[in-house]
Amino acid sequence: MHPPVDLADLHSMTGNDAAVEQTFFQLFFESSAECLKAMQFSLQDDAPNIWRRKAHTLKGTSLNLGAERLGQLCLEAQENYQASLEKKQQLFAAIQVELKHVEQYLSETQSTMP
Repeated sequence: MHPPVDLADLHSMTGNDAAVEQTFFQLFFESSAECLKAMQFSLQDDAPNIWRRKAHTLKGTSLNLGAERLGQLCLEAQENYQASLEKKQQLFAAIQVELKHVEQYLSETQSTMP
């Protein structure tokens, strides 16, 4: 099974600078939490444009990080911003599960950094 994040591009961009990577991880944690909160609000408030924008934002940060599966789920959510509530709830649940895998992987990676 592949890890939920491929850090090769990030290592290349940062020159394997652990401090820069840890900062990037922290920004990802904060940004993803904000996006998820806004997406959940958009489900409750029937705000498809908020859903689309936040799915797009999370997609970009996920793909930049190397979290390909999470990025693909976010792309699907972004493209289905006008889908039924049930469909969006299913996508949201899948995004939450994959985000937990990504966050756990990044936390474990951080704990082994110098």
